[in-house]
Amino acid sequence: MSGLIFAAFFFLYAGSMAPALAPYRDTGEMAAAAATLSVAHPTSYPSYIMLGHLAQRLPLGNPAYRLNLLSAAAAALACALLFTVARRRWGLWAGAGAAALLGLNGTFWSVAQVQEMYALGALAAVALMALAIDLGERYSDKTWRGFCFCLALALTNRLDLLLWAPGLVWIALCESTEQRSPLWASLAFLIVPGLQIALSANWPIVPLIAATALWRGPKSTRPRWAGASLACAAAGFSLYLYLPVRSAAQPWLDWNHPASWANLVDSLLRTRYGGTLDLISKNYRTGELFLDNVRLYAGHAWDSFGLAGLALTARGCARAARAAPRRWLGQAA
Repeated sequence: MSGLIFAAFFFLYAGSMAPALAPYRDTGEMAAAAATLSVAHPTSYPSYIMLGHLAQRLPLGNPAYRLNLLSAAAAALACALLFTVARRRWGLWAGAGAAALLGLNGTFWSVAQVQEMYALGALAAVALMALAIDLGERYSDKTWRGFCFCLALALTNRLDLLLWAPGLVWIALCESTEQRSPLWASLAFLIVPGLQIALSANWPIVPLIAATALWRGPKSTRPRWAGASLACAAAGFSLYLYLPVRSAAQPWLDWNHPASWANLVDSLLRTRYGGTLDLISKNYRTGELFLDNVRLYAGHAWDSFGLAGLALTARGCARAARAAPRRWLGQAA
């Protein structure tokens, strides 16, 4: 059944996508960077660039079309995996509904057929959620180390997945039968976001990830367990070493020249990228457009899911919060 879900969505996306370069955001840059193994704009997305370079070697159409196929395959696989996770725990209709709500979502569909890293990021998010849920139900040190590696590796495609990392770690190490988690909930939903807003930085999320792991991890072997977890995460994150190595070779595209340590840090933190590119935002006070953006995102949700989809989502959230409150907190985070 999962294979049918994958095939249906893959052919749906492949049949509606552009035959060459899609007119969308940074597709031209991503296609060129993948073709030449270059350094794209920060955070430079090394895993997507290398995987895209391999995909462009397929004997199908032109190089840009092959990257489109990579996005279509990643998006279809995300739908199939979500179907499998939901069906295994909540039945066939839950799996089919979840896959349909994701796969037919207008925004998701749009990134499933362009030369961008978004579809690969969605696949990584679904896979990590599935792995975290399995860990929460049947914990083992070996699977946990694999989870740490995969989470860090996924960050080499899109670093913004770091914002869900505390929730994913919480799911992986929580005990679903426990009912209350006021301390972690206050940290994840109030204190750390408040610090991020006050400091205009995302680094406060990192201590929350580490504290969550140390708090919920095994007590008897904590130092050795923490060291092994950190080593596996470092191994996955080491793919970012592609940036200084490739930059030193003077590739065709070399955004921010991360061959130097200072420039590498700037690339990972997007220190020079967002602030200089988005000059329009300088005309607004911090938070001035918050309510406008809330209305915009609410409109997107309504257009993408409709009344029925939003009602099913709300019902699912309510049931999940009652049945497994600790796991639901990690998903909501």
